Amino acid sequence: IVTDPALDNTTHISTTVVNGVALLTGEVSNEEQKLRAAKIANSYQGVDQVVNELAILGKSSFTSRTNDSLITAKVKTELLRSKEVNASNIKVVTERSVVYLMGIVGQQEGDMAVNLAKQVGGVQRIVKIFMPSA
Repeated sequence: IVTDPALDNTTHISTTVVNGVALLTGEVSNEEQKLRAAKIANSYQGVDQVVNELAILGKSSFTSRTNDSLITAKVKTELLRSKEVNASNIKVVTERSVVYLMGIVGQQEGDMAVNLAKQVGGVQRIVKIFMPSA
């Protein structure tokens, strides 16, 4: 994705892969770039599903990304403090104050993780990308 000429310096794309699910977050300039990024991500061996959360917007600012990093740290801290959630099973990604929770968890653990993330200031929305545990 980084080296594709169609995805030039007007884009900001982050890719997170958990258990065959690739999450694309960030900003692109147009629908063609959004589709192109998803096509590239889907072409990688081991990627079974692409969750394309790319927004068609200008690149996020340094301040926005710093705020996202702070939100991620706070959510991770809440997960680590919890006795009901195994924080090592959940990947936390934040983009434009939207928190993405990814991992292999049961229903109860996933619900608890969402409730903990909701308590963190600055979180605008939470997107669950959970795969059921065995």
